[in-house]
Amino acid sequence: MRTRISMLVSAFSLIFAAVGLAQPASAAPPTVQTVHEEFMDVEIIDCGDFQILASATVDVRETIYFDKDGNEIRLMAHITYIGTLTNSVTGFSVSDPGHHTFFLDFVTGTERTTGLIYQITIPGQGSVVMDVGSITFEADGDVVIHGPHDVFVEGDAALCAALDG
Repeated sequence: MRTRISMLVSAFSLIFAAVGLAQPASAAPPTVQTVHEEFMDVEIIDCGDFQILASATVDVRETIYFDKDGNEIRLMAHITYIGTLTNSVTGFSVSDPGHHTFFLDFVTGTERTTGLIYQITIPGQGSVVMDVGSITFEADGDVVIHGPHDVFVEGDAALCAALDG
């Protein structure tokens, strides 16, 4: 009985080894890079009568994936942003959190961002500016939006209006 089990194990081992040899080479392991940045009172938007100053701590974890030939096929960057936006004239400030993931498909040229990009909340008013959900930029130029994206749609005017107080 043991001899028969040993023969079956040996036979299956040979079959799996042969199948294993016929499989394509696997992709190179992804590369991972992390970045930590801090900045204070950087002018980011000119609102005419005032500037919007940004202060933040930003952490980025970038992963690049490769195919079996070592070519880059996809980038994924997870961004965590804890910041403050300030009106340069009045000193009025709002918290500016964000945590989103950016994807770039090098093969198709598609770019996508998912998560919380902006959420400006003013006490007594609630959320006055939001960019949350996903935005996909297709290689053919099409843009697919899911969720509210005030800054993407209205541009800098959305942030200027929120800080004009």
